[in-house]
Amino acid sequence: MALAAATVLLSACGSDTAKPTAPQAAVIAAEAAQKPPAITAQPQPATVVSGGSARFSVTATGEALSYQWLSNGQPLPKADGPSFTTHAASITDSGTQYTVRISNGNGEVVSQAAVLTVSEAMFSN
Repeated sequence: MALAAATVLLSACGSDTAKPTAPQAAVIAAEAAQKPPAITAQPQPATVVSGGSARFSVTATGEALSYQWLSNGQPLPKADGPSFTTHAASITDSGTQYTVRISNGNGEVVSQAAVLTVSEAMFSN
């Protein structure tokens, strides 16, 4: 985004090769600093059979994003990307709420909760 702003600013100065002045560079930097993370696609609920795993994902905009997935509000170790796959789920995991906290130097946002539903495995004789 800052590059686009710089291009527009330089074009407005009458030159595609001109370097921005210090005040112009400050405006460009301030504009880039105003871009906190924003979620564009929330994690969706998942239903699995007992013993299966579920995958949750989120899409966000912003620069230098950091992700931390949470299970019922508690951080999950090593769950630090735009997607997260659960362990083999059991019936006791049903109702667990998964959210993700996305941050960068400009702010932080937490996703809506995606609920995991776990059903009993059906066996046939």
